[in-house]
Amino acid sequence: MRAGSHLRGARVILASSILASAIAFGGPPARAAAPCLQEPVELRRFRHPEEPTRVSLTTCAGTPHGPALEELSLLARDKRMPRPTPSELRDHRAAHPGSDEVAPGVLRLDPQLLIRLQALATHFPGHAIIIVSGHRPRARPTSRHRVGRALDVAVEGSERHRVASFLRTLPATGVGYYPNSTFTHVDVRPTRTYWVDHSGPGERPRYTRVEVDEAALEEPRRARAEAQPEARRERARGARTERRP
Repeated sequence: MRAGSHLRGARVILASSILASAIAFGGPPARAAAPCLQEPVELRRFRHPEEPTRVSLTTCAGTPHGPALEELSLLARDKRMPRPTPSELRDHRAAHPGSDEVAPGVLRLDPQLLIRLQALATHFPGHAIIIVSGHRPRARPTSRHRVGRALDVAVEGSERHRVASFLRTLPATGVGYYPNSTFTHVDVRPTRTYWVDHSGPGERPRYTRVEVDEAALEEPRRARAEAQPEARRERARGARTERRP
């Protein structure tokens, strides 16, 4: 028998052994299922129309979606910082894994801000969220903007008082309403807090603190929580259908 025949026979035996092993252990290992994500949300950087993005902010379970945090941090960077190039971002990730910055001078924001923005996007579907301000390293020492835990935002096509009224219903969230300005402040903090600042651009703050009626604000939160499980199941069913061959 020729050497070629021996080689072909060995290949057949090897293939049969692999097939038998696959059958015995339930088939080849399945690919990891793609995570169920919320619908992408359009984000824009204020006065920078060249930087729009559409990104899923959270998973269907309501947890922050990691890749979205880098994009949000870039959009919310200090206004004096130019946008890093893709190669600069890659080099920084490789040289500084786990860094608090996504690039030199660009602070990685608190991931809980993604959850606040997702709630806003769900309440105002189809409207872009404008990031007016985010990280401000020169802010006062007690400002949450200084440590990447606050954003000033606007919802395109929505009145600021409606945006502020909705954000007030979120737990563990600080909300500032500025009737004479162009944005609404939202931040991450241990307790729900709300204030109104009647000052205009460049003026000294004129705060009015508003008492929070926890009982009144809990009702819309409960209604959203009750509606979320079915919506998550629908998105999960859709994701499974898309993955079918």
